[in-house]
Amino acid sequence: MAHAEGIEQTNIKYGENKVYDRMVEEASIRCQRRLANIVRCIARCSLRPICISGGNEDILGLGYGVHLGRTIARGTPSNLTLGNFDCHGDYKNLEERGAHSGNGFSFLNTIGILKKYAVLGLTPYENRESMMEQLISTNCWYRYLDDISVIGAPNRPSLYESLLDMIKALDAENDEVPG
Repeated sequence: MAHAEGIEQTNIKYGENKVYDRMVEEASIRCQRRLANIVRCIARCSLRPICISGGNEDILGLGYGVHLGRTIARGTPSNLTLGNFDCHGDYKNLEERGAHSGNGFSFLNTIGILKKYAVLGLTPYENRESMMEQLISTNCWYRYLDDISVIGAPNRPSLYESLLDMIKALDAENDEVPG
């Protein structure tokens, strides 16, 4: 089965073959450049790009591509505001394993690209205490899935209200994160 740009599907995993690894890295760089060009055009029209990713393993490439495009369009470095709809916070310490799918957002924060981050739908049993402490220390907005009323339970915000709260937290001009 052929994949994008003629790369054949294989069972080789990243890290097992240097030629394959280099092909993956080059494809990632090409995607980041394409995304940066699209975002640059959107930002030059004074619009805000909204990018939706298929998974947390994509966030480094997506985040850097959007950052690069906005920075080129503005002529000054541009920080990102990112929302995550997931039961995992994906904000693990970088020391745990280096850059991987469980810490893409904390990696973007560490290199100075991430301005604000919010997570909707966290589950307490899927996230380590150390990661939750890191979210809190970086003023991240989050809401647990158990705290959202999906079927109209009293004394809990609806999914729609929670989504609006998340958008408000990400869109706030100051660094205060609304609850």
